[in-house]
Amino acid sequence: VDESVLQGFVDEHLGILFEEDRHVGELFQLWAVTFGGPQPPRKDDCWKRLGFQGLDPATDIRGVGMLSIRLMTRLAKQHPSLHARLVARSGANYSLPGGGGGRPAGAAPARRG
Repeated sequence: VDESVLQGFVDEHLGILFEEDRHVGELFQLWAVTFGGPQPPRKDDCWKRLGFQGLDPATDIRGVGMLSIRLMTRLAKQHPSLHARLVARSGANYSLPGGGGGRPAGAAPARRG
């Protein structure tokens, strides 16, 4: 991975706070890219399958803003087999990088700049 490309992506998306009206579609896009099928309820236990800690993914997103969602969506689109392995591996641990773990992972490249 070219670090300058990653840093540019981080710089472009860092600091964009989650706003329900503007960004909820991106949550559903991440779900669709990952699982396909019907759109889940906005607040539901199913979001734990993507690594979120509770019923409302927005609670976790507020830690780093939209950066973690956009990083996960980009990973899912550009590296679908890796993303699928992460989803499969998370199992009942709910440990995908987009949820609670995505906050420090998403913020790490930003601290370097």
